Amino acid sequence: MFRTATLTVVGAIALAASGPPHMTVKAVNATDGTTLAKLAVHVEHHVEPEKLTVTARAESRRGTTDNAQRVVRTMPVNRSANEEFFVPVNLDKGTPWVVIVTAMQGTDGAHGIVEAVISVSPTGALQRMEYTKPGFTLGKPNRVGDAEIKAALDAIKP
Repeated sequence: MFRTATLTVVGAIALAASGPPHMTVKAVNATDGTTLAKLAVHVEHHVEPEKLTVTARAESRRGTTDNAQRVVRTMPVNRSANEEFFVPVNLDKGTPWVVIVTAMQGTDGAHGIVEAVISVSPTGALQRMEYTKPGFTLGKPNRVGDAEIKAALDAIKP
């Protein structure tokens, strides 16, 4: 019985050590106290921090609802320490945005991906932040899709 329990614990530890990255994102407001200025991103994984890739992009729509064009901007990501990153937020006011921060290991996240979906109001205030559930579907890492981005944009209040 002790042997089974030991194997179960060792198996659980091995599974945790081989899972996807874990990410925490904190919003940092500008001096006005309401406008989002940057995102502080902390990533933990079982590999050396330099093997992690962190990217960020902002998405919005321009035009009428019937004729809206998708706008995608790559955002700079600055590494401040091994597991700490900062994403400066400089988005057009008057437009709702969804910022997607991605932490991954391996080519195209082959060893795991986690993403944060951050809704920013037209005034520049953070409205909502959610994390994706890491995992794989048909051997490919789960990523935020167009439907989730559209739903996040539609949910932003003016």
